[in-house]
Amino acid sequence: MPPSAPAPHKLWPTALRRLSSIVTSWTGSESANDVDFSPVQNVTVDNNLLNGGGYSLYGASGDGKAYSGQTVNIKVTNNHFGAKFYPQCGQYGPVTYFSPSASGNLWSGNVWDRTGAPLNP
Repeated sequence: MPPSAPAPHKLWPTALRRLSSIVTSWTGSESANDVDFSPVQNVTVDNNLLNGGGYSLYGASGDGKAYSGQTVNIKVTNNHFGAKFYPQCGQYGPVTYFSPSASGNLWSGNVWDRTGAPLNP
């Protein structure tokens, strides 16, 4: 019998992060979503202040990602990306591997904390 598809991420099978300050000074992780070992589904990150990490938000969807096709319904809305540890929010940037075109994904209202300028993935 073939193996079944992996279950959604054990730490984030479904998740809601709202009205938080999400920070990490460690560059080996992402401050808002540290996943790469199973599908990520039904996650909402709304109205938070994100700072630090390698990238502050890791969307888990993109070329070379094993579960990219199963990573769906990720909503990132109304967040502020700060510069507490790095001028570009995370050491390498604010966000990586977020696909706005993936099924059910939404990126809206996210801004740079210092300026209020829109931030796109």
